[in-house]
Amino acid sequence: MFVRYRLVIGTVVLSVLAALSTAGESPVTEEPKRGMLGFVVGLAANPGPSGCLRVVAVLPGGPAERAGLNVDDRIVSINDRPCQARTDLEVPSTFAGVRAGDQLTLSVVRGDSELEILLEAIEMPSDIVARQRRLRAENVTRYAEELLTQQSTASALTLTVTNVGLDALELEADGLSRETLEQIEPLFRSPPYDRYVHGLATGSSMTFVFSYDEAASKLDIELIDSPP
Repeated sequence: MFVRYRLVIGTVVLSVLAALSTAGESPVTEEPKRGMLGFVVGLAANPGPSGCLRVVAVLPGGPAERAGLNVDDRIVSINDRPCQARTDLEVPSTFAGVRAGDQLTLSVVRGDSELEILLEAIEMPSDIVARQRRLRAENVTRYAEELLTQQSTASALTLTVTNVGLDALELEADGLSRETLEQIEPLFRSPPYDRYVHGLATGSSMTFVFSYDEAASKLDIELIDSPP
C-alpha cells in the first residue's frame, strides 16, 4: 500500500495587502533582521528534565558571553517553554526564528544549580547568515540521502514523485511512513536530484528506483517512468 504525503516546497508565498494612499501615511516597516545570540548548542546526552541542549561554544564578546552563559550549560526552557529538541535535526530550528532585538530568558542547569539568563539578540552578519543556510541545507540533504540509502540497501526502492500544483510535491513509496517521506523530500530540492523534477508539469509524475551499490559505496538512482 502506498503512503501519500503532500509537501509544499521551494516557494514562500508572501501576501501583501495594500491600502489606498493617504496624506501622511507611514511607510511600510522593514522586516526585522535575523538575530544572533552568540552561542552554539548541540543535543545533550540523555535529553530530559535537566535540559535537552548543551552549550558547546560561546562567542567572545557576544550577547551570550555578556549575559553569563557558559560552555556545558544545559538549556531546560526558553521563555518558560520546555526545550523540545530530541534529535540532531531538531536542534537548528530551536533558535531559527530569533530576530535582532528579541529578548530570550533561558533556564539553564549548571552543575547542581538552575539559573535564568536573559539574552538580547543582535543583528547577525550577512556572511554568517549565508553560511548557516548553506550548512543547514547540506546537513538536511546528507541526512535524507543516508535515510534513503538505508531504505534501499536490502532491496531496490521504488519512489513516485508527483507535482500536485502550487509548488507542492506528493511522494509515494511502498511501505514508507509519512515521517520517512518527509525526511527524504529535501533530496528533490538539492543537486543532483533537483534536476529530475525541475520543470515537472502540474499533474505529472516521475517514478524512480533507488538502489545501493555496495561495491562503489554509493546510492544509484534510475528514472523508470516520466512524462513524454
